[in-house]
Amino acid sequence: MAEFKLNMIEGNAWEYRGKPGCKLCITTNGTIDSMGAVVTGAGIAQQATTKYPRFPFTVGKFIRESGLHVFYVGDSLISFPVKYEWFHKADLKLIIYSLRELLVLSNIYPSWQQIILPRPGCGNGQLQWPEVEWQILEAFKFDLFAQQIMNKIWFITDFSEEKRRHRKS
Repeated sequence: MAEFKLNMIEGNAWEYRGKPGCKLCITTNGTIDSMGAVVTGAGIAQQATTKYPRFPFTVGKFIRESGLHVFYVGDSLISFPVKYEWFHKADLKLIIYSLRELLVLSNIYPSWQQIILPRPGCGNGQLQWPEVEWQILEAFKFDLFAQQIMNKIWFITDFSEEKRRHRKS
């Protein structure tokens, strides 16, 4: 059996959105504000709200109706929960659960040929990538079917965003 590894890329996640067969995951939380929108105050969720002002309202509606899950939002965007509340640290169990839901959706929709996922829980989620990566590998190490579908998912590091943050410091 071949060693199971995650697909890794570097670059700007937004450059992939809209490419044929490509979907972009937006890491989110479960906090709904008084207007009915999911809170998107930082990271790629904030960027999504700037580019697609209806994004937080659509995700908020889905969460209110169905609970905290992975949803296809439209415009090649997928909401991917990593936190229960915006002010909490990201939750590794929720990340694994969300990844399982993403795998199911990507199997249902074979047109989703490539899925770009910012390193979940890292950044504003306050987790370190080596721990998140290890947890993902452990969760799926004996699931050959999931590993096969996981080949569609590319974990992206947006170094341009990290550089912008460091310049502000």
